[in-house]
Amino acid sequence: MIALLAQAASSSEWHDGWQLAVVTFTSLTIVAGWIHRQSKSDLKGVRDDLKAARDDLKGEITASEKRLSGEITKVKTDLTTNITEVKTDLTTNIAEVKTDLT
Repeated sequence: MIALLAQAASSSEWHDGWQLAVVTFTSLTIVAGWIHRQSKSDLKGVRDDLKAARDDLKGEITASEKRLSGEITKVKTDLTTNITEVKTDLTTNIAEVKTDLT
């Protein structure tokens, strides 16, 4: 490429134009290829970052589901115990009120 450019410059053949066109086309092709490779490698890094973030979020979601499941079970147990205590208290109070009324 540089050789063609140098030859064209030294022999004053710029008026033909084909050598300049070849050199320009080759240069643009090389630059476009380099830019394409750079953008592909940048996109690969972005994809890898997104995949890592997705995997981290999946792990956090799974851990949260397990933690919340345990907490829900505890709340159900507490509510069942409280309901049983309230039933017992109400039954006792009803019995006392019946006794007082009779």
